[in-house]
Amino acid sequence: MTRTFLSLLVCLPLAGYVAWRLGGPSEVQGAGVLVGYLVGAAVAAWGIAYQRHVLAHRPAKAQNAALIDFGVKLVVVLVGGIALRSMPELAERCDWRAFLLTFASISLVVLTFGTVDAVRVLGNPTPAEGPAK
Repeated sequence: MTRTFLSLLVCLPLAGYVAWRLGGPSEVQGAGVLVGYLVGAAVAAWGIAYQRHVLAHRPAKAQNAALIDFGVKLVVVLVGGIALRSMPELAERCDWRAFLLTFASISLVVLTFGTVDAVRVLGNPTPAEGPAK
């Protein structure tokens, strides 16, 4: 198991506990925490997987992969925050502030542990590539 996956597993019950303390998924803030966790974890996990792929196959493009990951996170958080704030039917089901805080928190956790896992790819070349020179 990678540190990225373990960090997601550790943060899931934490997000569930915070949502429960805020009233559960039936309350607006609790739903915001759960939605922020799910969306943030999905986007962050995709970004780390993409970075690992680029590091394994095209290490020279690693900075581009990090920028693409950041851009996708930025677009998702902006669209999600604006949608939850401006659409009344979404706003009465999910708190936009709880969404943004949880999205940012889980993205930071996954980024921290995922980057460590992704950098390890550079030290372990695939058998087809052979040792790094």
